[in-house]
Amino acid sequence: MESVAIEDRRIAAGYERDIGIFNLEEEKLIGTLTGHTSNVMALHFCPDDPNMLFSGSLDRKCNLWDLRSEGLLSSVTNASACRVLHYDPLNHIIVTSSGT
Repeated sequence: MESVAIEDRRIAAGYERDIGIFNLEEEKLIGTLTGHTSNVMALHFCPDDPNMLFSGSLDRKCNLWDLRSEGLLSSVTNASACRVLHYDPLNHIIVTSSGT
């Protein structure tokens, strides 16, 4: 497991290229997000909408997922690997870093 994000009732865990979504109360896997081509390194639940999740990967992509449909809403390719990300709800921007 490379990355973890915790929301009130759910946890997102990156394992290699996939992201597992787990229900904390029921302690079970409730969804899997696929679409990265390299290890997922960063995860962040959107504070404006807990059904949205940002992910960053060594494939240089920062993805926005809809957890209700398990679908990819948007993807941005960075100049380098996305190892760290943070969403600023005040300005509605996502900041990414390669961590180097």
